[in-house]
Amino acid sequence: MAAQGSYTVTAWYTGGSATAPLSITVNDQAPTALSYAAGAPTYTAGVPIAANGPTNSGGTVVSYSVSPSLPAGLRFSTTSGIISGTPSAVTAAANYTVTATNSGGSATATLTINVITILATAPVSDLSYSAPAPVYATGVPIMPNRPQ
Repeated sequence: MAAQGSYTVTAWYTGGSATAPLSITVNDQAPTALSYAAGAPTYTAGVPIAANGPTNSGGTVVSYSVSPSLPAGLRFSTTSGIISGTPSAVTAAANYTVTATNSGGSATATLTINVITILATAPVSDLSYSAPAPVYATGVPIMPNRPQ
């Protein structure tokens, strides 16, 4: 939060004096080096994510914003910058820019978020190899031993 004050400065000299108004504003230290622990997360649709929060090396952040909007189901806090929620749809990897702001300025971080789906598959059964107990000699090419 910027502090502001108005003052009157008076200069005295041999012929009299002169005054001038002076306004001073003190801004916060700008946020710097904004980053996220998970800068390129891959999330699974339908699975809640671990909260992903920012860090910065500069001044206290007053507000956060993100552009473009996060994938469906993910939430973004404009006061803490934390990303949370449960992604609800598969989304191709895309860049999202988070901006941290205070009276001294702003800093940005880019996250690459990908939302995938896990396909349910039947467990593998009756797996075998064409040569179940191969013996190989050093320096001799081997024939492929393929699963069946």
